[in-house]
Amino acid sequence: MRMLTVGAVLAIAGAAVAQTETFVLDVEDVGNDPIVLLDSTFDLPAIQSIDMVSIDIAHSWAADIELILTSPGGDIFTITDDNGSGVLLGDGGSLLAGVGVYDFVSAAGNGSWADFGFGDSAPAGTYDADSWTDGPFAAGTWSIFLADDAGGDDGAVGSIRVDYTIPAPASAALLGLGGLAAARRRR
Repeated sequence: MRMLTVGAVLAIAGAAVAQTETFVLDVEDVGNDPIVLLDSTFDLPAIQSIDMVSIDIAHSWAADIELILTSPGGDIFTITDDNGSGVLLGDGGSLLAGVGVYDFVSAAGNGSWADFGFGDSAPAGTYDADSWTDGPFAAGTWSIFLADDAGGDDGAVGSIRVDYTIPAPASAALLGLGGLAAARRRR
């Protein structure tokens, strides 16, 4: 019975928790002029890792899009910055109805928007970020920045989602509780 108790405690200790932070923008008709669409901060507890950053976007020129996430310690995640030249995102238009969901991770092995040729459409899916930083990260204030840094084209942005993992509870404390429970059963 002691092994069952310690095993159950170990299972609880290893359970990290996935969380999501979402920024809803719902902006149509961006792209006529350079524009900062999001320059915001948000607080997170200590986290184990950033797992994925997703953006719902339609745009006629992928290279105009700059999306950067910065940790409290100054670690920079360059999700995309001037990648893809004249690559179409979503339907390439300016309406929210035409956005595609683009997920960015450390290394999906799927390449980036820059792997497409001028006038190609980048299908919705998972892509490699320009740069990614490994955790863990201390609790604190994160910043997120999204800009369409050139004008004269079409675009729309629905939302941005940051998926992250909170570390498992301290295993030592849980193992200590498991040990107390096992010792108590022996008496």
